[in-house]
Amino acid sequence: MKNKLAVLSVALLTMAGTGFAAEAQEDEWRFGATVPLWAPRIDGDATVHGMKKDVGISFDQLKDHLDASYALGLEARKDKFGIYGDFGYMKFSGDKSTVEGNLKASVDLKFLIVDGGVSYCLLKTDGERPFILEANAGVRYWHVDTNLKLKDSGGVVLLDDGFNKDLLDPIVGLRGSKFFTPKLHLDMAGDIGGFGISDHTSTLD
Repeated sequence: MKNKLAVLSVALLTMAGTGFAAEAQEDEWRFGATVPLWAPRIDGDATVHGMKKDVGISFDQLKDHLDASYALGLEARKDKFGIYGDFGYMKFSGDKSTVEGNLKASVDLKFLIVDGGVSYCLLKTDGERPFILEANAGVRYWHVDTNLKLKDSGGVVLLDDGFNKDLLDPIVGLRGSKFFTPKLHLDMAGDIGGFGISDHTSTLD
């Protein structure tokens, strides 16, 4: 069984989570922590015994099978330069039986993303409620761990297998921060990465 690693699209929204202030002195080190909110979606395809099938799972479907979710981001800035690191972990599980009830399948999925890199301020407007635009460059580590178990009506395990994959991708991106008060702001970020450097397939034996 061969599987392509699914592409995970993440909408990242952070609000009032950092300790940075709009009027902070530019010549001092500043530190902050952010708790992101995740909205994942999975798109890809799977091939089993020569049969290929598209796999598409929306956020509404995934959230019903979410067992655990943790995320944290840390930053340090001085002048226009910054250093950042963050991680996100999610665990999903689900099971389904055939109509006849003679087979039951259960699946576990664990997903870990860790980012690290540097940032540079491209634009900062004047005033107490500025807009800040930054460019980011760094690396992203991905870890995917899945397990598939198949049982018959008597509880006998017919299949117990899975695969795990580690990827390390370079990334570049932009982040914008809009301040509503000197200490309350909305952050929005987007990036691209991979560039064909990491292998995108895994084999399940």
